[in-house]
Amino acid sequence: AAAALKKARNMDIRDQRELQGAAEVEQNLEREIEQQQASERMLGERESKAEAMLRMQGRAEEEYKAAYDQTRWKEMAVGERLSSAQSKLRLSEGQLSTLRK
Repeated sequence: AAAALKKARNMDIRDQRELQGAAEVEQNLEREIEQQQASERMLGERESKAEAMLRMQGRAEEEYKAAYDQTRWKEMAVGERLSSAQSKLRLSEGQLSTLRK
């Protein structure tokens, strides 16, 4: 009877150790899952920031292009006015030359 009792206690101790080991393994897995989820959240945040930066870059490029186009139109308008003024000046010079004769 004493031997059977001792054997039962030893089995209980082994069972407790196995349960304790299983609980530790489970805790380790839970920690790993939490770390993985935290890593995934950080990655998602980084992706969101990168997407926002790309959108900002796209808007900046559009604004630059619009400003460039506007500048080109202004340059063309100034060029047209300059050409018109030069033509008028030539006409005036021609008229002045005619009057001098």
